[in-house]
Amino acid sequence: MAHIYLAQLKATLDNCIDELEQIHFLFSKNPETDFSRKRKLIFKKYIQFMLLMQGKSVSNEILDFFSHSLSTPPSKSAFTQQRYKLLPEGWDFLFHSFVTQCRPLSDNLYCDYRLLACDGSDVNIARNPSDERTFIHEGEKGYNAVHINALYDIMSKTCCDFHIQGKKKLHERAALNLMVDRYSDPVPSILMADRGYESFNTFAHLIWKDIKFVIRMKDISSNGILSAYDLLDGEFDTGFRIVRIHLGNGNYICIAANLSEEEFSLKEIKNFTKCAGTGKQVSGSLNTQ
Repeated sequence: MAHIYLAQLKATLDNCIDELEQIHFLFSKNPETDFSRKRKLIFKKYIQFMLLMQGKSVSNEILDFFSHSLSTPPSKSAFTQQRYKLLPEGWDFLFHSFVTQCRPLSDNLYCDYRLLACDGSDVNIARNPSDERTFIHEGEKGYNAVHINALYDIMSKTCCDFHIQGKKKLHERAALNLMVDRYSDPVPSILMADRGYESFNTFAHLIWKDIKFVIRMKDISSNGILSAYDLLDGEFDTGFRIVRIHLGNGNYICIAANLSEEEFSLKEIKNFTKCAGTGKQVSGSLNTQ
């Protein structure tokens, strides 16, 4: 069965690339001329080449992609020229098209809900001190990094969306709000996130999109949202909902949720915290890519 599923994934990706090729002019720097001439690295091969790159030198990547053919492969210069023709929005279109078309192939749900988790991870990039968005003044020379915010389908083990920010100017809650606002899926969803995402603004975005949520909050004794309310110093399940769970070691974990008590009991809420580590699966998946 695995080989059938992989074949379906490949066929879906090929279809998405074909769709992008048909409208590539919408994402080209020069719509009237880019990718119009016949070259060895034509549009579709260029996309496939970029997706298959493994971190080797460009020369070796070209040799591997063209199977070390005796015929003359495209030059590094030809690759560079093709690379700068396609705007970032083209890759964004390909990602979302692929995610949408792949969803029916592995649509695993939890109690008829899609389980989503949001988290982020830093990725170092080429050093460029003049880039104020990404340059971090640390150490002797400093470094550049971006922060990848991802919306992850836990049951199907796939990314639904992502948003990249410069590490120096990152704002994870704003990134989550953006991904929530553009999220579209007829299947009911529950989003899980760790501390740092607690915000009435974020709760409002999720409620407006009719997305259920289970978001970890700072405890009542901290400087978080709950510290402003007169709440019992014990385990409770109240509010819209605010759930405080005793961990058994003298500590508590607080959860903000809009799940009905009839559908999801306190015991079920506790299971959610174990299911995703409220988001840590996302950053783990990003760090292993």
